[in-house]
Amino acid sequence: MTITNSNIYKVPEIIPTATQISLNGHDRNNKEKKYVLSDRSVCLLGSPGCGKTSTILRILDDLSKNPMAVTVILDMKRDFVKKAFRPGDVVLSLFDIEGVPKESQVKWSLLNEAYNDTHPEIILYEIASMIYQSAVEGSENKAFPISAKFIFYAILFITYKESNGKMPSNKELIHKAETITPSKLLEDIEKYDELASVRNLVTEKQNVTSWGIQMEKARVLADLFVKKSNFCHENSDFSIRDFIHRGKGHRLIIVLDIESRSSSENIAKLLLDIALKEALSGDDLEYSDMTRYYFVLDEYAYLPCGGLEYLDFAKDMGRSKGLRIIGAFQHFSQLKKLYGGKLENAMNDAAGYGDIVVFHPHDGATRDFVLNRCGTEMKETVTIDAMCNVHTEVKEMPVVPPGVLNELKCGEAVILPDEGRPFWFYFDE
Repeated sequence: MTITNSNIYKVPEIIPTATQISLNGHDRNNKEKKYVLSDRSVCLLGSPGCGKTSTILRILDDLSKNPMAVTVILDMKRDFVKKAFRPGDVVLSLFDIEGVPKESQVKWSLLNEAYNDTHPEIILYEIASMIYQSAVEGSENKAFPISAKFIFYAILFITYKESNGKMPSNKELIHKAETITPSKLLEDIEKYDELASVRNLVTEKQNVTSWGIQMEKARVLADLFVKKSNFCHENSDFSIRDFIHRGKGHRLIIVLDIESRSSSENIAKLLLDIALKEALSGDDLEYSDMTRYYFVLDEYAYLPCGGLEYLDFAKDMGRSKGLRIIGAFQHFSQLKKLYGGKLENAMNDAAGYGDIVVFHPHDGATRDFVLNRCGTEMKETVTIDAMCNVHTEVKEMPVVPPGVLNELKCGEAVILPDEGRPFWFYFDE
């Protein structure tokens, strides 16, 4: 029999008070406890059905108390559109969702993201780059998707310049991108010195190269802007960037459609990156400024390979901007897969969180990650042998005993705080 002097079941009495996002529950002795999360990004980790989504819903209740908070939610399972939608919130989904008011189901406009900006050409180029990023990274011949990106950017630039302040809908824009002839595109490009670099990528003579570029351009747009969907709609007018600035006190829920998973995941990645970039581009907040940009990313490890381009920036540099990530995924191997199997990228992602709430892990990689994050310490170990002799020695042992993680039940978690020791916690119903 081995007895260790572990403090894993001791909930700290001194808690951070930077925010009012709290977790209510009990300690091992059934004593009521309230843990206030640090004013940093938060991660929830654990197998399905252990309480991650329920905990996020409780966190959202606290976030709603701040009228200066803009909240963007990635909804993989439609849990949040059912349980967290409120009047005044808006929903972006591939197709309309039954039960959500029509006026709340907005249609995204690509060109409106650049409207009234002092440098619209930069915004349009950034969006074109985001749209073709996965195609470029996943291609063996990167010349095709890179060329397709520049040509699509030229179409965006020309369409914006010729709009006279009335932005065409996504349906009109994509139709133009798919049907414009090389001769017409060349004619339009000649009008703008800013597009001189694109001139040599367009030719009226059809050959293998030009055909490959056209096919790559069409493939990416068809995957992203599904015909007759809310992202290729004739009445599109919603701007993500505008919501980031004007949506205080409200939530934007981006819903994935499992039936059209590939298209939904790609458009969700694009929209989230636009929102993250916009939140990061603002000035640093004053000390007393309660403005916050909360990004709730439940099951974000299911996004396309490579994850969100601006996620690391958000966690590393977003604190001074008021930007916080509330992320959740099931196991560490899933996060590693998101980054193409690159362990260092997965570790960098996880390292950006302040508090980590660990529910029951169901794989060794997750347990190893948690144990390594918590580290080791010297503990006094008492061993009683068969002759009832007592032996005491000091050993280097994990701060969190592996058995504690293995024995976690539904509603129980080990919290790794931003500051202080990890501790066991049982959430209230």
